[in-house]
Parts: sequence; C-alpha cells; structure tokens
Amino acid sequence: MKYSLILSLFIAVLLTTSCVKEENPLDNHSPEILGKWLFENSNPSISKCAETWSNPKASNATISDCEYTATYLANKMNKAGYGEISSNNILHEPMWSVYNKLMEVRLKEIKKNGMSGAFGKPLK
Repeated sequence: MKYSLILSLFIAVLLTTSCVKEENPLDNHSPEILGKWLFENSNPSISKCAETWSNPKASNATISDCEYTATYLANKMNKAGYGEISSNNILHEPMWSVYNKLMEVRLKEIKKNGMSGAFGKPLK
C-alpha cells in the first residue's frame, strides 16, 4: 500500500513535469521590436528560414535545414542582450511574421525604385 502511494506520486510528478514547456526568453519582448532588430541586424539570406519559422506547420526537416542560421542568430541575440537565447528559441513565430512584413515592404520599395535584389542594387 505504501509503495503504491509513492509510485502514484512519482508518476504524477513525471506527468506534470513532462507537460511543462520551456520558457522562451523572447516571449518577454515585443514581436515588433524583435522583428525590427532582426531586420536591421541580419541580411536577406535568412529570408528562406524566416518564412519557415513564421509557418507553424513547417516540417521538422525544413526547420532542421535552418539549424545553423538559428544558432547564428541566437548568438547574435544573446550578445544584444535579449536573454539566454537558444536555437530552439529562434522559432518564435510572432517575430518572424513581423520580419517578413518588413521584408515585403523593402522588396516593394526596391521594385518601385528600379532596383534588383534584396540589397537594392541598381539595375544595369
């Protein structure tokens, strides 16, 4: 009887702790501030990964293709003071939605001004 009570408590603790989600330090910051920071402190080569990370239905294979980029950005965000950011934390969908909107605006401006590429180099 005593052992079954202890076993039941142990199982309950295991079930409870397995449901606890790791807190993402990026949740403590506005998605608008994060998206703008990423837009200003990265280059357009991350756009493919940004689209993946803003899609909640992205496959694990697609996400794993961007692991190097996620680690790189996590390190940059750590140095910028956003907290202890891991590559998993980079999958913070709200900031990528903001980033993608900013990138869309930039690409429209480039197209309007007769420039090519995300860097806005003049057309020859």
